[in-house]
Amino acid sequence: MKKNKESKIGAPQEVLLAKAGNFLVMRVEGEDPVRKRKKTLALKVKTVSGSFELSYSCDTEMFPRIMEMSRRNKEFLRLWCSMCYSICGAVPDLEFLSGMLSEYEKLVQRWIEREDFEARDDASEIEDLKAMLIPNVENQDGESAEPQD
Repeated sequence: MKKNKESKIGAPQEVLLAKAGNFLVMRVEGEDPVRKRKKTLALKVKTVSGSFELSYSCDTEMFPRIMEMSRRNKEFLRLWCSMCYSICGAVPDLEFLSGMLSEYEKLVQRWIEREDFEARDDASEIEDLKAMLIPNVENQDGESAEPQD
């Protein structure tokens, strides 16, 4: 992995995980003054120009999902980033918001029907997190976890 910014002691360090179109996914480690933690881990999704960014702490549901997209499906990652960028930069009308929420409810129902929310044991969750967070670890397909452009 390549470091993008030199850091001072305590300053966040950013490491590029993936590039998808005009979007970058960065792994960020460092102090978090807002949450009053000395050591934190997060993902930052941002435009190449730096005009837009979203951050997800490692204790959120989106963290492992973005890690997975970054490793396995760059086109899906690009489309997801484009969707976030478009929605966050718009002031939609009530009809659009109602339709979007209706579609979101359908998505959640599909997840439930596919049983994506199965209970898993702590050991397997820990192993999955290690595989996502530790660089140069081979995934289950025998491929390197290093980002690919």
